Amino acid sequence: MPLDFPDCIPASFERLTVTGAVVSFTYPLAPAASVVGANVRFEGAGYFTVTGETPTATVGTPFFDGDERNLSLTELRHFQATRSGVTNGAAIATYFRRNR
Repeated sequence: MPLDFPDCIPASFERLTVTGAVVSFTYPLAPAASVVGANVRFEGAGYFTVTGETPTATVGTPFFDGDERNLSLTELRHFQATRSGVTNGAAIATYFRRNR
C-alpha cells in the first residue's frame, strides 16, 4: 500500500498486541508531537474501528494477517482493535510527521 503522507518522515513506531480486550494506540498524538498520520500493518485477525465504537464481529472493519491501512491523526485518536478467535494479533503503527 503506498503511503499517503507526502513531505513527511517516519517519527516513531508502536506495536500493540491485539488481545480479546479492546486496545488503542498510546503514542503521543497531541499537536506538539507533529504526527499527521500512520501506516498500520496488522498481524493475525481481528476487528478495528476508528470512530470510538467498540469493535466486534458486527461492528468495525475486519483485518487479516498482512493487511495495511493508512490512518489520519483523527482516526488514530479513535482507533480501537480486538482479535477474532483465540490467537492474539498485532497492530504495528509507523507514525509520520511533517519534514520541517
